[in-house]
Amino acid sequence: MAEVTLPSTETPSAGVVSAGTAGLAGGSGRLLRFDRVERIVHWANATLFAIVGSTAAILYLPPLSAQVGRRELVVTIHVYAGLLLPLPLLLGILGPRYGWRLRADLRRLNRWIPEDRTWLRRHGWHQERIVGLKQGKFNAGQKLNAAFTGGAILLMLATGSVMHWFKPFPLEWRTGATFVHDWIAIALFFTISGHMLFAFADRDSLGSMLTGDISQSWAKRHAPRWLAEEIKARRDVTSSSRPSVVNPSRAATPSSAPAEPLPKPADPLSKTVEPVSTGAEPLPKPADPLSKTVEPVSTEAEPASPPTGPANLDQEAGPARSGPVPSPLNVVPEAVPTAVVAEAGESEPDP
Repeated sequence: MAEVTLPSTETPSAGVVSAGTAGLAGGSGRLLRFDRVERIVHWANATLFAIVGSTAAILYLPPLSAQVGRRELVVTIHVYAGLLLPLPLLLGILGPRYGWRLRADLRRLNRWIPEDRTWLRRHGWHQERIVGLKQGKFNAGQKLNAAFTGGAILLMLATGSVMHWFKPFPLEWRTGATFVHDWIAIALFFTISGHMLFAFADRDSLGSMLTGDISQSWAKRHAPRWLAEEIKARRDVTSSSRPSVVNPSRAATPSSAPAEPLPKPADPLSKTVEPVSTGAEPLPKPADPLSKTVEPVSTEAEPASPPTGPANLDQEAGPARSGPVPSPLNVVPEAVPTAVVAEAGESEPDP
């Protein structure tokens, strides 16, 4: 009987919307915004920034320095926390299997679209001014913040190294490194504070950095272009991996007539090869040269032809005679040499 595949009766969980129902849930489903690797990298960097910022405040503000004391220990913690800042991001990027979403989001942060310039002109931090704007996963403000923070980490790492290991560097380098390091730290304080204020103002966005997923309704308001990309990608995956489904109402029923058995396949090893007829006659068997009989050569002399003398000529030329024909041996030529007669007499014995 033919095998029938029935449609699945499983319902997607209340968490992230399944691939087959993405975009069909009417905005009530959930989308994966940040995976576990991205969340770990984000919170590891946030922890290191908190350590660096707090130790910097203790070192630069005299009231805090007097309260905490142990300046050498605070300097050591500040230096090594700053050196570790790029490490979580590097580990997340270099992961061959687990870092592909992080690399994809970094490409989105580095790619600007025309809607980003519109977002800046309309002061997109006011949500009512960008209604209907097809933003991607990240808006222009988030892209600027990510670019500045990444560059600031490198500058702080370089200038902090010159300030801490100052002996190989001249005085001008140490002075310039201190100036750049201090002002970059102040700028980072304001940008990170603004980032935290926006995060606390948008609870859905903050929750996505904790749990990883976000509602489709939020994506439709803040990132409609990214929502369309996710729906298209999930539909492509579903269409490529969906099994063939048979309508239950048209399912094949077993027939009353018995099915004919399939012919047994022939065994290729037992198959005999018939000789191919070419239509040509068989060649004769060659004679064995060793079995060929040699015929004896006859030594008997053939009878000599009758001499053509004048008597014969006369007989052939004259009219036919009655009676027996004389034998050519009894005809004596008219003049026979004596020597020939003698030889004939010697060769024939007397009777």
